[in-house]
Amino acid sequence: MNVTRTACVTVFLVIAAPAGLLAQDDPGVSPGDKVFVWTTSDDRIRGKVLELDADTLILAVHNGERHISLSSIKWLEKSLGVNESRMAAGALIGLALGAVVTVGIWAGICSADYGLGTGTSSSGECFSENAPPYIIGAGVLGGVIGAVIGYEDRWEKVKLDKIRVGLSPHTADGVAVSVSLRQ
Repeated sequence: MNVTRTACVTVFLVIAAPAGLLAQDDPGVSPGDKVFVWTTSDDRIRGKVLELDADTLILAVHNGERHISLSSIKWLEKSLGVNESRMAAGALIGLALGAVVTVGIWAGICSADYGLGTGTSSSGECFSENAPPYIIGAGVLGGVIGAVIGYEDRWEKVKLDKIRVGLSPHTADGVAVSVSLRQ
């Protein structure tokens, strides 16, 4: 292929291809990102990105590494981190529920036979002397459980290109053009 033909092909590809097809520098994920991948064979894989090249995504998964062809990816999501507001809401709800349930239990215990052998003379005295440590403990335990239940990553869909075009030097007077298509 002569220099003139190479130049013509290169100019044609640059003019004919939309700018988004040639802008492959920002893949949306980078090494270290936590991702969730659905493949065309319906595998669902969660892992950390080790490497991303022109046609392969390499993930660190629980049992080693997983190499995934970009053409086989149906859906890709990237973690944006923990949703702190949901975690805080879970902690507050758990704290309130734990405390309210414990107050109800102690109110029932203290009203039935003045504490069932707690050594108090009235139900009010039974409650005020015995219930507070249990209410605090149950509230803290409920808060921890609520925060754990509320723990959730926020995820963002990563746009995958349907067509990837690559240009690279081939010989002293030539250029290699590669095109890959996704389903």
